[in-house]
Amino acid sequence: FFGWLPFTSCAFCSCDSFHLSRMSRKTDRTPTLDAWLRPTSRAPAWSTGPPVEASRGPEPPPPTASAGRGLQGLSSGTGTAYPGTGAESAEARSDRRVELRDRGRAHMYVWLPCAPNNFILDSTGASTGRLKWDLIRDLMSRRLTCTRQIEEVIFRINPSFRGKWDFSGLHDFVPLLEPAYQHQFFTMVLPGMQDLVLRTPELFPHSVPLLYAGRTASVTLGQRQIACLLCNAFFCTFPGRNSWARGARARPGELAGFPPIHFNTLFQAQNRLFSSSTSACSTSQVAKLLCWLNYASVHARPSGGPDGQVLFSRFVLEHPPLWARSGALIVPTLRVQATGLLEDTSPDHIHVDFANKYLGGGVLEHGCVQEEIMMWLYPEMIISRLLCEGLRDNEAVVFLGAQRYNSYAGYGRSFSFKQPYRDYEPRRRAVVAIDALDFRGVDAERQFTEKAITRELNKAFCGFHHAVSLRTGPATLSTGNWGCGAFLGDRELKAVIQLLAASQCGVPIVEYFTFGDEALATELSRLHAVLCSCAATV
Repeated sequence: FFGWLPFTSCAFCSCDSFHLSRMSRKTDRTPTLDAWLRPTSRAPAWSTGPPVEASRGPEPPPPTASAGRGLQGLSSGTGTAYPGTGAESAEARSDRRVELRDRGRAHMYVWLPCAPNNFILDSTGASTGRLKWDLIRDLMSRRLTCTRQIEEVIFRINPSFRGKWDFSGLHDFVPLLEPAYQHQFFTMVLPGMQDLVLRTPELFPHSVPLLYAGRTASVTLGQRQIACLLCNAFFCTFPGRNSWARGARARPGELAGFPPIHFNTLFQAQNRLFSSSTSACSTSQVAKLLCWLNYASVHARPSGGPDGQVLFSRFVLEHPPLWARSGALIVPTLRVQATGLLEDTSPDHIHVDFANKYLGGGVLEHGCVQEEIMMWLYPEMIISRLLCEGLRDNEAVVFLGAQRYNSYAGYGRSFSFKQPYRDYEPRRRAVVAIDALDFRGVDAERQFTEKAITRELNKAFCGFHHAVSLRTGPATLSTGNWGCGAFLGDRELKAVIQLLAASQCGVPIVEYFTFGDEALATELSRLHAVLCSCAATV
């Protein structure tokens, strides 16, 4: 699997070979789980000094709690609004959720694991007064030599989920690697990930705002910062981000309306969902974990990985076009491709992410269609799950500058990691995430109603227009069968909708991929020729 990883010298002596027996057999030098759990002062691999101390100064002071009123001061522009961490009454929790949703959105930030009010809770859910960051810092300073220790670390950070989360997929994945690369993972990649977690206070001197629904806003993060956040997600360290429940169903202390960011769902058994295989790790799950290890190996080097910037921009379409009165001419150039991959087009193109309402969809679970695959090619886009609330009908998100790390083959359950991808021009790449209507469980004929068509036109226009506005000069749009897979959209209808939306935005060239549908490619080319010959308008 990992023949492309850089070769490293033996960790036990100065030779240029791996001592594989030390990884495959327990020896006197291999600590047991009990020994590993004992306190240690060992600094993490690659650190140049003692473990990083928690930096409490940069975080704004937490809001104060008041009985019957929940968190106070949420409308202040100077404070970070964090979810409550202590014991609260049901009434206080309800009031807090209302305030977080309605009053404090513009002043809400990512709740980082090193925040000054991220406390360890007791069995009743009450705060013990001890900072969880002190626990995380101690755990990240220990050497991890097996997946059981990774599991124990995550359960120490999230004790209420012990016995509920399943790690059998992770346990079955590592033995699939060649012994030499198992050794490399535990001696180079994993310590580098731990070091990035310890650098959280250093890399985030200021709070990171959340991108809430109903508000146009942008966040720019450095690639090293994103790597730090993703490593925190790997170890499941973010407080209040363990629940899929939304609204009143959210667990106390959980941030409702946002998809989960933690990797625990990626570690669970997935193969048994689709087959009777004895291995808990499915083929697509192996591919996702390989994509992650390739990304982590780049950023876990002592010298650090790339450190460009990635823009996450949420756009709200407040004034949609009057489609019935539009005089915009149809896109002059349409290139229809029955073969090839949308992701392999030029970085100068605007690439369309066939998104879920909750960005990423099943990227950290068993989902493996267009959006999930795209996010594993560009792992930095996964952090949008930490930042973005679920999309509304008039919203879209644009990623600018995300770097591609992986190449792939297959689709769905046959998705597989191919090799690392060398991305020379990530700064020029724009990806627009737009979610189509989901017609599963309903009459699919509803998509041909005026209401549904108008919704899809506005959604596509919202994303295309915002992406074009962030680019300089004419832009080529690369898209395909948006919402026509699991969501049961009609291919011909969705193609025409995207063509009209691109025309309204003034896009000069559209490159459309039909993913092997030769008949659709022929029909679209013929339709476009007819429309252009009669100077048709939107």
